[in-house]
This record gives sequence, structure tokens and C-alpha cells, in this order.
Amino acid sequence: MNRERSRVLLTGASGALGSHVLDALRVLPNPPEIGVITRSAAQAAETRCFTGDFLDTAFTRSVLRDFKPERVFHLAWETAHGSYWTSPANADWAAATLAFAHDYAGSGGHLTFAGTCAEYQWGGPLLTEDETEEAPHTLYGQEKQRTSRALLALDSAGRLSVNCSRLFFPFSERENQARITSLAVRYCLEGKPLHLRAGDVYRDMCHTRHVANALVRMSGARACGLYNMATGKPVHLGHFLQAVAAACGTPGLVSFDPWTVRNGETTEPEVLAGSPLRAAPYLHAPTDPTSDIAAFVAASKARFQG
Repeated sequence: MNRERSRVLLTGASGALGSHVLDALRVLPNPPEIGVITRSAAQAAETRCFTGDFLDTAFTRSVLRDFKPERVFHLAWETAHGSYWTSPANADWAAATLAFAHDYAGSGGHLTFAGTCAEYQWGGPLLTEDETEEAPHTLYGQEKQRTSRALLALDSAGRLSVNCSRLFFPFSERENQARITSLAVRYCLEGKPLHLRAGDVYRDMCHTRHVANALVRMSGARACGLYNMATGKPVHLGHFLQAVAAACGTPGLVSFDPWTVRNGETTEPEVLAGSPLRAAPYLHAPTDPTSDIAAFVAASKARFQG
């Protein structure tokens, strides 16, 4: 007897994280029926598309009514590179997300929300869930933090199962080309040197594929609460990008200023990493990023060179 497929709704499916989540959902032993909220009618095959604006509450309410998802991955947000930190649209996304969650509450469903390490007060060796102070410096972080805490309150009240997962520094060949990891590949392919003023820092880097797989595992287990999508093993950003350059066959093109030159000029800390303990059963990232760097560079070359 055929068992009815479960239904999963996804926002942000065209982004780096969302596309990897789509991949992870499709290879499950019993793949769900996947619905995506998208602004463009063009979308990946084998999905049910709901074309509209997530910020339109009436639209998202109709999607919930018509599709009736058992699980939701809400990964969309304001992401315009260079401006999302301070964009007033962050408040619009927060309001729309909370309206959506209240409409979804009481359904028995599970909501995964993509948060950010920018929700924390930066500083200290490892940022830890429910221990590190939450005092975000940016509007982006403030609105994400406000949303996370309101969603977790719904979970605590028994109205909706919620997983708020805070992303640190994922990288992927599908990311915005202006991100520093993809920018490094592009510069190397063009034979251009890349000098970083902010390269002598340590960041919790993890390929987006591993984060996506973790989110899907957590959703399947109906994991609830606050989680860091972090390895707990920060890597030196400058050295990481130099490894990217070496994988491109152009060693020596990436350089960086020492931290002492930048100290006092930025609100960002020298080390930014998260405690991995709570998410460890779900996030399975390799200890050594070498293989992920090689795969990232190979796929990025194909992307940039056609």
C-alpha cells in the first residue's frame, strides 16, 4: 500500500542554503512533496511552486491553507550583499516571519528558521546557545534575534515546534559571487591579487552542504530549540583563502594585513566561532576542510568559466 508523502514547504529555495536543502530532501529514503515559495515562476523541477511575495501575509496564509505542510524551512530573508546589515527591510522580514509563524501555529507542524551568529554579543572563545549574551550590533542581527526569541516563545508555549539554527560562516559554490570565498576564486581565475585588510581573523567556516544536511536531519527528528550551525573549530580566514588560491593553481595571490593593523578599526572580533555541542548529533562536518575547499573550487570554476 502506498503511503501518502509528507509535505515540506521551503522559502529561500533559490539561495545557496535553500538549494542545498532541496538536494538533501530529494535524496531522503522517502522524499517528501516539496513546496517552494518563490517570487519567480521558474523553479527547480519536482517542486510545487507558490509564486508570490513572502512579505505578503495574505499570500503566505493562502499557501499554508492550500498546501498544509507538516514541516517548513524558512530560509529567506533580506540578503542584498553589502546592504543587508543595515537595510530597513530586515524589520519587514521579521514582521512577516512572525505573522507566518502565528498562522502556522496550532497545525502540529515543525518550523526551521535560519538565524545568524550576528544575534550574539561578539567576543569570547565560543559563542554558546542560551549562555552568551544576545546583544547584536546590527539591524540585521537585531531583527533576526527578535524573530528567533519570538519563535522560541511559541515553541515554549506549545503552539509550534521550532528550531532556530544560527549560521556562522557557510561557504558554497552557489553563494552570492560577491562573498569573499567566491570573490577569491574569481580573482585567482583572473590572475588578480587579492589583499585583505580583514584576513588575519579566525572564523567558523563550514560548507553549506553540511549545514543543509544538518537542518534536514533536525527537521526529520523534530528537533526544537536554539542551535549553532558551528564546528567549534575556527580557521584562519587568510590561510583559508590562501588554500583556495592554491586549489585554483594560483598560490601567492592572496595576502592580508596583520591583526595589529586593524585592531581598533572594527567592531568585528578576532575570533568568531560557536559552540558545536548542541548541534553535534546533526552537523557532520569534516575536521579538515581540505576536501571541501577542493570541491568548492572545482564547482566554482565550472560556474565562472561556464
